[in-house]
Amino acid sequence: MLRLLRTYWFLLGIGMVLCFARWAPALGRGLEDHYATKIAVVIFSVSAGMSVTTANIAADLKDWKTHGLIQGYNLALTPLFIYLTSFWLTVGPLKQGVFLVAVVPTTLSSCVAYTAAARGRISCALLNSVGGNLIGVFISPLLLALMIGSGQPHGFVAAGRTILDLCLLVLAPLVGGQLCHIRLPRFREWAAPYLPYVGQSCVLILMLCAFSKSMDKLAAQLGTAWQVFAYLASAHVLLFAALGAYCRRAGYARDRTAAALFCGTQKTMALGLPMAYSFFAANAALGLIVLPLVFYHCFQLIFGSIVIAYWARRPEAGIR
Repeated sequence: MLRLLRTYWFLLGIGMVLCFARWAPALGRGLEDHYATKIAVVIFSVSAGMSVTTANIAADLKDWKTHGLIQGYNLALTPLFIYLTSFWLTVGPLKQGVFLVAVVPTTLSSCVAYTAAARGRISCALLNSVGGNLIGVFISPLLLALMIGSGQPHGFVAAGRTILDLCLLVLAPLVGGQLCHIRLPRFREWAAPYLPYVGQSCVLILMLCAFSKSMDKLAAQLGTAWQVFAYLASAHVLLFAALGAYCRRAGYARDRTAAALFCGTQKTMALGLPMAYSFFAANAALGLIVLPLVFYHCFQLIFGSIVIAYWARRPEAGIR
């Protein structure tokens, strides 16, 4: 039981966040009034910087073919695919949330963990994880403005404000955490077991504040949100399968295929939540906007676990 709680505590935390947002919304609103969201983003970014090891990735710097595939698939083809295939969704906060999912970069940690579990090239995954998030600070808000429409209230002015906020609240603390990782090895070793819990707790605080702002709208839309969830789940599986087929046809080695599959198809909630807070700062339906991102994050973790378990039963066959 304790092992299950340690493994799935974040999913349980999401359930608790929804309960608090429904029955005690004043808690989340009070936290936001006292700058809890900004503090949580900074703490998460510092912990992420401390947990990322970049010392052994120099050998992968020249593999531009794989890097271009991962970043192009994640930040160009995926947004284009979702923009073209989501035309049937009703225009509103949930569809804006789908666009948010499309434009955020890959995850900082889970894509590396899944690559390692699949016996993939960990250094390649690390490089694209860190690099993708650095690129996403500048590219993702602009892509979101393009997908929503520059003529809408949230246009390129919001994108510029969001880039500035992400530089101050995400990029600078991330660099600071990496400096701590390099310069303070004893502190890093002491803090290492706690960093994942610290980062995920900060994400839960952001979710609580977002859902508390618009829980009434969230409850009213849950009946139709399943269509968005089904669409995002189908899109993730299809994008994963298409990238795997391309890697096989292009003759990618097994280890680089694993890195490409997980880095190229996963989306980060850690950058997506602060980006949503800044880009949609005046939107009262913020909880609805981030709901697709929360679902996609959970689904990609479950789907990745299933894929890893399947590959583990077929070690002789490799990645197929």
